[in-house]
Amino acid sequence: MRAHLPALLLLAALAACAPTQQPAATPEPAQAAAAIPAPADVIGFDPGEDYKLANYGELLAYYEALAAASDRVEMVEIGRTTRDLPMVLLYI
Repeated sequence: MRAHLPALLLLAALAACAPTQQPAATPEPAQAAAAIPAPADVIGFDPGEDYKLANYGELLAYYEALAAASDRVEMVEIGRTTRDLPMVLLYI
């Protein structure tokens, strides 16, 4: 019994520290993934496809679509490029 005493004390301490209220419901991974647009849906082709490169405007459009579709993605303009285009940072 003495060998199990530290483990029992640890379990009791963890139970006392456990939150009493249930966390907010989060969407199932399959539901959350269904709401995220695929790159091909926005830019018209899959990244890595032969002879296809996304330009800066297409990438910005995809980033905007990601930020609009998910509360886990935030797009922030952090400045302007030398061509006076928005330079963005994505927090995912």
